[in-house]
Amino acid sequence: MAILCENCGHDPTADQRAALSKLNAELAQFKTHIPALEQKRQAIIDRLNAVVYPVLTLPPEITSRIFVHCLPHHGRVRPSPRSAPLVLTQICGRWRAIALSTGELWTSLDVTANVLRPGRDDLLKTWFSRAKRYPLSWTIRRPGFKQLHNGASAHIADIIPKVHRLEVIMPEEGFRRIMPLDTFLPLLQCLAAPLSSESLQAVLRCAPLLRELTIWESGLSFIVASKTLRRLELAGGVLHPIPVFLGILENCPLLSHLKIAVDVSLDPNPSPIAFSNIRSLDLVCGAWALKFVTLPNLTHLEYEDLTTDILQAFLFRSSCIIKSLSCSIPSTPEGVKARLGMFPWVETLELRLTISGGVHMLGEAISCLDPDVTSLVPQLRHITIQSRSPKNIDFLQIIDFLKCRPELRSFRLIRENPSDDRWRPRRTAAAEFEALRLLGVHFSIHFWKPSHRSPNDSYNNKESTEVWPKNAMDPC
Repeated sequence: MAILCENCGHDPTADQRAALSKLNAELAQFKTHIPALEQKRQAIIDRLNAVVYPVLTLPPEITSRIFVHCLPHHGRVRPSPRSAPLVLTQICGRWRAIALSTGELWTSLDVTANVLRPGRDDLLKTWFSRAKRYPLSWTIRRPGFKQLHNGASAHIADIIPKVHRLEVIMPEEGFRRIMPLDTFLPLLQCLAAPLSSESLQAVLRCAPLLRELTIWESGLSFIVASKTLRRLELAGGVLHPIPVFLGILENCPLLSHLKIAVDVSLDPNPSPIAFSNIRSLDLVCGAWALKFVTLPNLTHLEYEDLTTDILQAFLFRSSCIIKSLSCSIPSTPEGVKARLGMFPWVETLELRLTISGGVHMLGEAISCLDPDVTSLVPQLRHITIQSRSPKNIDFLQIIDFLKCRPELRSFRLIRENPSDDRWRPRRTAAAEFEALRLLGVHFSIHFWKPSHRSPNDSYNNKESTEVWPKNAMDPC
């Protein structure tokens, strides 16, 4: 219907009233349908609200504990939206509220130094503020800055007194920027950092509860004296003289674990000193240092290579029962049998095979432990073999070995630089391993990529390895 006259453009009143009447009639007709549509809409809403998801009926306290168990077992939490705790805040409003109110989810943060740049440092404050009164764990990697701006310095100054574990993976200069000398560390129990002698002494003075210390970089001459320290690892690759080695043992009366590389070029005929507190010793280099000590309570020993006579003399003198052993193996099958024969109580064994050929090939190493051939290490429950051999793996031999040792609980194979991509078990072998897993034997292969290593990487670092089967990796 035309509202304007076609001839003159004048508004005809009668036509306007007719148009208005028609629109009112149409509106009245639509209004009669609205209650019916609203009724249908409400019925659908009611049906949706009636759906009960069992997981949402759990008390918040139980849901909170489940969330905490979603964190990685190693305790280093990266702020990724694909993993806990951030992923838990994206499921629904109820889960978000529970996650944000669970302080334990926010006690750990593993970040690069880029978070200390202007405009990005609020992450530290926001994340750790959710931890409430829980002690904090902070891992910071690589220097991404020249100097700290005032905002970052203020955040760090607020965080440090609340930290119980601190890992600084960067040069010592970066560590000093983050934590100036004589910073009081009232809660610090675990520290991993590059420390000069001056920084080390400052930490020992200012951290009254320090129990575990890992030093990435260190000098040749320094003194470690602590009445609280229980674990010490010197991981910088520096060869420390015997006086430093013995000084650590003498000046740390509670020390139970020590990792160190020792220079033993002096005093070839020492008088051994007894240290009853040491239970775990990792001699990265200089295993001859065993000539200088008697360790009656030692249960874990790790070393690269050592002559049989020195090892026998140490074991006889200490009368210790070694239950965990990690070593490189000798160059002959006879040497392997002679070496392992000195450790009848070993339950956890790690062998390092360094080259191809002879006994260093994986197959021959396994043969040396075949219970049908030898009675070596009868208490063996867990075995790890690190192999740099380029040869492909005979998985059927490993399967036969596992079947012959039903008491084994785990077998872990770590390979470096396989000759091709065929390092995973094929279908038949994979099915056999799955059957063994159902019987309680855990089997895993770790393909190590050495080019990806960082100062704190190890074979356990999931970022430096591929793992088969996939469920052997940390799910978070």
